[in-house]
Amino acid sequence: MVYKKRQNEASNIFRYKKRKYTKDVQEEAEFDHRGNKTRQLYQKINSIKGKYKKYNKFLKNDDGSLVTEQNKILEKWKHYFG
Repeated sequence: MVYKKRQNEASNIFRYKKRKYTKDVQEEAEFDHRGNKTRQLYQKINSIKGKYKKYNKFLKNDDGSLVTEQNKILEKWKHYFG
């Protein structure tokens, strides 16, 4: 019970700080936009946005095993929608 309470408190603190950071960067970006500081504006936008993350593509077979090969995944989708 104590662990769950502490975990919730930590999550709330983390969420608050993340929102505050995002809001601060957003305000700085607006200031840069008004001051025609285009480079700094885009740097701030990219720092919030983050990087592109490629997701792995997996499917489960009828027997529950994972299918990882692209051609087998396509065959599974053809069978599903065909």
